[in-house]
Amino acid sequence: MSIHDAPLTNYPSLIATPVRQRTIKIIKRELKAPGVELGQVPSCYIRALAAAYFESHRAELIRVACDTVRTAERLRQLAESEARRREKAWADRHPRQGTTASRLLCA
Repeated sequence: MSIHDAPLTNYPSLIATPVRQRTIKIIKRELKAPGVELGQVPSCYIRALAAAYFESHRAELIRVACDTVRTAERLRQLAESEARRREKAWADRHPRQGTTASRLLCA
């Protein structure tokens, strides 16, 4: 089983960053299209629009972020690192239950 089979479990922080960046970029592009000056738009307004956009397009944004992590070498390395850290933290909190592999086999 690959860490990429469950990205939201294995490296959620790494997925959240490109999702947030992409969402903000989309909102800014949509605001600029009709000629809105981005400097005149409060950042809290942009973040609120981005949050609403994310709720409407959650699955697509997450899918694109996961694909990006799988295909970009540096992001893939960061994903593996985050997955190892999470696995170690889980094992430290649950010493009797073993590794992810044993968790999955026993579930």
